[in-house]
Amino acid sequence: MDGHARGRSAHERGGLDVSGALAGFEVYIDAIPEPKQKATRTKPRLDLSPYQALAGDPSALADRLDRNLMAGRMSAAMKAAIVGAVNAVPASDALGRARTAAYLVVTSPQFQVER
Repeated sequence: MDGHARGRSAHERGGLDVSGALAGFEVYIDAIPEPKQKATRTKPRLDLSPYQALAGDPSALADRLDRNLMAGRMSAAMKAAIVGAVNAVPASDALGRARTAAYLVVTSPQFQVER
């Protein structure tokens, strides 16, 4: 040992000061697999992007939701209520209009019976 190494611990000198068997390993962070997702009863989120494109035309929006979620069985009164509610949301808020229309459909008694 040189003079600089004397008086320092094995750890400070870069050694482990181990007498006996020793094993080492490296961990490659990029190679660690993602944890498996647990199965849940959570339903997937409704993708509103196709409906946002129709937000400027509340009648077309109601028709699309009728076709996609109610198999074309939406009553005229329900459609009129949805169109009125969508018109109450600012035209600049496409997501808000789509969300309002979808919410009214999926919480309606007609939807609950139809599905």
